[in-house]
Parts: sequence; structure tokens; C-alpha cells
Amino acid sequence: MEGGSTIELQFRTGEDLFKNYSIGIIRQVVDKSENRIAEKREGLRQLVGDKYLDMLKVCDRISNMSAAFDTVRNSVTDVLQLCAAFKEDYVYSNEDATSGESHAIITQEMLWEEYDNADMLKLAKDLALFQHCQDSRYASLNEEFFVEFPAIASSKCITLLLQTNDLSSEKRMELFTAYVLFSLYSQPDAPIFSLFQHFLTSASECILSHTTPADLPSLCSVVAEVHTLIQSVLAVMTAEDAYTTFTACLPQVEPSWREAQRPAIAKALQEWLGGVLGALRTMVDGVIAPLRTVEQLAGVKRRVREVLTAMQAQWAASLRVIFAGETTDPLAALFDETFGAKSQELIRACFEAMCEQMRASVTRLSDVSLVYLNEEVAKRVVSPITQLFVDLSDLEYTQSPALIAIVAAETKNVFAAVLQGFQEAAEDEENDLATAFVLFSVRDAARHIAQSYHIDLQKIVEEYTACFRRAVQAWVLGTLDYEKTIRGYFGSLQWDMRDAEWYEAVSTWKEFSLGAMEGEEEEKVLVPAACSPCLVGLLTELCRLIDRVALISRDTAFLREVRALFLQASYHRIATVYDAMVRELLREHPSIASPGLLLLLFDLLFFEKVLAACEPDESGIAEDLRVVAALKEAVLEEIDPVDWTLAESYMQLVLEEFVSSIALLISLLLADAYKLKNASASKSLSKNANVIFTPIEKLPSYPISSPSIQLLLQSRMKEKDSA
Repeated sequence: MEGGSTIELQFRTGEDLFKNYSIGIIRQVVDKSENRIAEKREGLRQLVGDKYLDMLKVCDRISNMSAAFDTVRNSVTDVLQLCAAFKEDYVYSNEDATSGESHAIITQEMLWEEYDNADMLKLAKDLALFQHCQDSRYASLNEEFFVEFPAIASSKCITLLLQTNDLSSEKRMELFTAYVLFSLYSQPDAPIFSLFQHFLTSASECILSHTTPADLPSLCSVVAEVHTLIQSVLAVMTAEDAYTTFTACLPQVEPSWREAQRPAIAKALQEWLGGVLGALRTMVDGVIAPLRTVEQLAGVKRRVREVLTAMQAQWAASLRVIFAGETTDPLAALFDETFGAKSQELIRACFEAMCEQMRASVTRLSDVSLVYLNEEVAKRVVSPITQLFVDLSDLEYTQSPALIAIVAAETKNVFAAVLQGFQEAAEDEENDLATAFVLFSVRDAARHIAQSYHIDLQKIVEEYTACFRRAVQAWVLGTLDYEKTIRGYFGSLQWDMRDAEWYEAVSTWKEFSLGAMEGEEEEKVLVPAACSPCLVGLLTELCRLIDRVALISRDTAFLREVRALFLQASYHRIATVYDAMVRELLREHPSIASPGLLLLLFDLLFFEKVLAACEPDESGIAEDLRVVAALKEAVLEEIDPVDWTLAESYMQLVLEEFVSSIALLISLLLADAYKLKNASASKSLSKNANVIFTPIEKLPSYPISSPSIQLLLQSRMKEKDSA
């Protein structure tokens, strides 16, 4: 074959040469190299001169090359000697690059390289040709090969069907056909339906091998494989063009085989599905068994739901076609049952743990500063219960009546446990205020949960409201001793003074100290002598208490509700004390001079005006107004008509001036009656500016330091702007 075409060789070492080329070509290479080396040596000898040293280096390199080729030649000689021991004649060809023939021995690895995953059906058909081929290249494909290789190839068909998601129905049918052809090598006389059953069994073994370890990724993978297998069976039952190929490759299969076997196929698949789902149930139990919180279970269920949702449409349609009608989704039923049982267990456990956690949190809140109370309540009490219901929503508990009943009962238990924790807390002044805020926050959370998740918590909310009111009232009444202050002041007055002394005592304005807040200078106010300054002091202290509440939260709704309860409790206590005090004075001092009675009347008129500034629907205020009105009548009956005629206009004028002068100090109490308007400012008779009558455009420059006053003024301004 020396007359073959000239080819270009590419190699780096002698090993490359022996690996890639035949012995005949290697022999030609050695001969040609020797001639070329000889020519180069002769040429180099003629170039000796100025480049002598360079040429010596080149000669050394060429000598090395010559030695290398000598090694190659010796190796070729050894190979030829080995070949001489065989009797057969060996032909050394040039392996022309244009030649399409290959004389290599066909092996199993070469078949996998030549037939990729898309050619499994072609491989199955060609394998029969290889079995009867006389070509020496297929000599290694012996009887053992045709037993082992088809089994491996059929398993590969199963793997491709289960783990390839984007196969068309025709491609699935082709892989099933290839599986049947490969299976016939080991079971040549088996009926096609028997091979279909074996196909399901092999698929089941492949799927079950992936059920360990029992973790979430493996679970999702197994569910996807079950879905893919159903799609493959659907293709066997419905693919048209590929079914023609199926019958063509299997002459023993009648064209009507599929329709005739449809009921048997459906029954076999139903039995197969039952077995696989049984193993899947065990796997699901293994996945959810270690879970300890609703959040963890919700995360698993959310991931599984994503997988089921992605395949739901195809899955349901496939079951309808395979089983010839509507059928219950066994996969959905499996997850509903397993997740439902675990959900009940974890819901009860999580609510029980939350009860203990929140009871402990409520106890520790008594040690928290009022400044940080809002943040701590949100972190320890409100956020945990809110997050729990977010996780419960992911569990889709509303779709199960049993879970709905459990959640409703456990929710009531949690809020009842928190309420019990409040009741067990120490009842001191600081704790009453903290308790009131926590009760308010938890009550709002209960309302939100009741509205959002349709849980009847009305009774719980009412209990929280009642406890909240009691806590607020206990704090304000425990902080301000109304009875001691009022009785002490009036007990110090000389009620037996005559008219001239009284007129002199009550006809002027006097400076009254309101005390000093922490870190501030003493605050003073001018008040008419016709008023008892203790009442002014109590009202300003009440405003300061409202400011103190603003340290906890700047929530306007909370401030308004606390303020209303403050006023209700304080005004009722003041009205009660005044009622008892005035009636006692009238009994014990029947000869009190008119100025003394006018002092009582002034206080009653001032207090009546303060009461009238409250919201009309606030509980108890109407009753307090009736008490004050009755006291006014009782005092007027004791005043000399002539004295009252002379004093009435003066009293009314002083009263208006007085209210105007202290409007800023008690603005939190008057804010419901006085509205901000763009009116010109009124003059005040004292050094205390009247913020209530200050024009809106001047408010930004007005020095308001009280946070609660700022909030209420901003609220009023928004109301005016919206109107």
C-alpha cells in the first residue's frame, strides 16, 4: 500500500507516533527522517565560518533528534520482529483521511459514544444487525454481550424517561419502544403487556432508589420523577406518529394492541402508583419528622406546593386520560394527610411554647424602661404571634376544618395566657402604665388576627379592653391623690371670715407655682384669687401624666384612648370629692359668707367648663356634669341673691380670662372643645400664651415642648386641612 496518498503527520513524541499511526507509516517516517538528517548535516558542514558556534548548537540539537529517531527505529524493528512470529500477513496502509472505513474492533464503549441519548431507538434496532453481522469488527459482541448490554440499555431508557423533563410525547414513545426492544433480548417470548409491567417495575426500582436520604431536595426530585413516569405512560397511550414506529419495530404487535390493553394498562398503573405513593409517604414522614416549628413545616410545604403547582395541570389531565374520567388526585391526598397530621402536632406544640414564652415576656416587661417599652413589646409579644399566623397561612390551615378549630382554640389560649401574665404582674405605679400599653398592643394584635383570619376573639378583646381601662385608671388614680389635695386646701381656709375679708382675698390675681419637671425650671402661672389653685395644680399634673405616656408611644390612637380614660377617671374622682366636700361644708358651716360660697361656685363653674370640653360620648362625663350642676344649685341657694347679682358678671368675666390664661397648660384637656382656626390671636391676661387661639401660620414658631401637645396639635391641623 505504498502508493497511497501523501499525508501530513502531527506528533510530538514517539509515544504519540505509535499511538496514532500504523506501523507502515511509522516505518516511512523513520526512513524519511534519516535521509533528511543526512542532508542537513552535509549542508551544515558547508556553512561553517562566522556562524560556527551557532551551527554547533544546531548540530547538537539535530544529533539529539537523530538519537530520538534511532529509538523510534529500534522500536519499529522490535515490533516487526514480534509481527514476524505470526503467520498472517499484515498490510500497512496510510489510513487515508478520505477513507470512511474503520477497522477498529467495536466495543461497548464505542457504541455508547456513537449512539447518544437521542438515538436509543436506533441503537436498539441496529443491535439486532450487529448480532448477525459477519464483519470481524463485531467479533467482540459475543453472546454474553447481548445479555448484559440490552439490560444496561433498557435501564438507561428508564433513566432518560424519568430524569428528562422536556421530552415530547413522541420522544417518550420512542424511548419506551427502545426499552421493549432491549428487553426482548432477555425475554424474547414475553408478551408486550408483560414487558410494560416490567417497565413499571423497573421505573419503581429507579424511583425508590432515590427515596434515601429522606430530605426535601430528594422528595421534590422523586415527585417530579413520578410525574414524568405518568407523562411517559400517557405518551404510550396517546402518541400517534410514534405508535406507528412502535408497531413497525415490533411486528408481533397489532395496531389495535393499545386500545385493547387500555383498561389493563390503567389498572397496572393504578397498582404501581399505589406502591410508589406508599414509599413516598414513608419518605415524606422521614422529611417532616425532624421538624419542630410551624415555620419549618411551612417552608417544606411551600416548596412542595411549588413543585405540585408547576405540574398540576399536566398531572390532572394525564390522570383523566389514563383512567378515562375524573379521579381523585392521590398525590395531593397523600400530602394533605401527612402534612395535616404533622400540622396539628406542630400547631399545638408551637402555641403551647408561645404561651410560656409570652407569659415570661410579660413578666420581664415590668423591668423595662418606659422609653424602650414600645420596642420591647413589639419584639417580645406582638411580633411572635403575628409571625406565627404568617407561617400558619403558609400551611393553608383554612382549608382544613380540623386545623381551623385547633388554631381558633389555641389562639384564644395564647391571648388568655398573656392576660393571665398581666394579672400576675406586680401592681405598682410604673407597672400599671407598662401593663396598660402592653394590653393595648396585644389587644390591637388580637383585633387584627380576628379580622384577618376570621377567628372569633370578641370576648378576648373585651377582656383586654376592660383590663386596659383598669390599668390606666389605677395608674392615674394611684399617681394623683385628688381627695387629699382638695380636702387639704379647703381645710386650710377660714370659712368663717366675713364679707369684707373675703372680697379682699378673692378680688385679685395671684401667682401660683406648678412645680418643676425634671431638668426644668419651676413653672408659675397667674390665677384669680377666686379660684382654688389646687384644682389648677391637679389639672396641670394630669396633663403632665399624659405627656409621660407619650414617652412610651407616639401612636395617636393610644394617646387619645389613654387621655380619655385619664379624664374619665380623674374628673369622676374630682367630682366625687367636690360633691362630698361641698355638702359637708354646707352642713358644718351654715353661715359661710357669700365670697366663700362664690369661691366654691367659681371652682364648680371652672370645673364644669373643663368637663364640657370632653367628648360628649365619653362614659361617665355626663354623670359628672349632673353632679356638678346639682352642686351649683345647692351653692346658689345659699348665696345672698344681692351678692350673686353683683358678682355674676364679674365671675363670668374672670372665668373666661382665667380659662384663656391657662389654656396652654391644660390644652390637652380643652383640645376637644377648642378648634384651631385662622383667627386673629386673642390677648391673654397672664404671661402664659394661649396656643389654642394662636393662628395656624404662627404655630411653627411657637415654643411647644410637650410631645403629646405636639401630636394633638398636628392631628387637629390635619383635621382642618382635610375639612
